[in-house]
Amino acid sequence: MITYIETLNPEDFANLPNGSMKTRILALFSGYGAGFDFLDFWLQKETDKITAAICRFEGAAWLVATEDANWEELSAFLKVISPEVFLEFETAKRLGITPQEKFFEVKKETLVQDNNIPTPPIMQIYDMLMSGADGDIEITNKNEWYADISYRFRHGMAKAVATEKAVALAGFVFGDSAVVTGVATEPNSKHRGEGKAVLDLLCKALHTSTIYAEATDRAIGFYLKCGFLQSATLVRCKT
Repeated sequence: MITYIETLNPEDFANLPNGSMKTRILALFSGYGAGFDFLDFWLQKETDKITAAICRFEGAAWLVATEDANWEELSAFLKVISPEVFLEFETAKRLGITPQEKFFEVKKETLVQDNNIPTPPIMQIYDMLMSGADGDIEITNKNEWYADISYRFRHGMAKAVATEKAVALAGFVFGDSAVVTGVATEPNSKHRGEGKAVLDLLCKALHTSTIYAEATDRAIGFYLKCGFLQSATLVRCKT
């Protein structure tokens, strides 16, 4: 049975597979909670066990599920709540839905650091992302992005670092895991190690032991060179 949730016990997620989707959902719930018109959360429970978690953020659904989820119920539910869903490829296969876009989850295990690295001004982050992200980062509404990231920084659910030539942003942080959502280098400084240097700095600043990133075909080579390993294939699907 799928039920809407307004309070979250992180232990409810213990049975769900770890990964960037799970970290995204937990980070948003810990920082925002329920009650916002752009954000909703549901859990599926089968025989007293949580088998799936669903988040609808700004109209798109994110899903993480166990192998023994009720796939028929999930398929029907997703069609009602959102026109598209982000999830692991194997989960999409179980749902019987066709991927529209494929990308890769990569992860890196790190030693938890204790470095007090300051967060740069938000407009500096925005300007550097927009000038050096090679089209991999899309921000459709600058004001909404600014308000959202400001909130995330204040509530400890995001972290960014910058050097003179590059910036790296982890847009989702929860407990001992984080998701890197953007790395950008100034156009005239590309291929000089600036991206790797700023990503290494972000990994030190995150205070987490597992760091995920979601990479396109074009970007996965960069993360692999930075010590990340591919951990899953993720897809965007029409419901």
